[in-house]
Amino acid sequence: MIHALAAIPDEDTIVHLGRCAVKNPALVGTVIDVLRDMESPRAARLARRLEREVFTGT
Repeated sequence: MIHALAAIPDEDTIVHLGRCAVKNPALVGTVIDVLRDMESPRAARLARRLEREVFTGT
């Protein structure tokens, strides 16, 4: 389902993916990959933020 959402690169989808990653830490890696593939500046910023949170705990 996460990969299917990547086909809809709008603001609502990006926010939804971010919330899914926060609520379900097991999905963070997949969400980051999908956000990177979206080719959206906002999605890229969110992917970087999620990476920081995962790898540094901040």
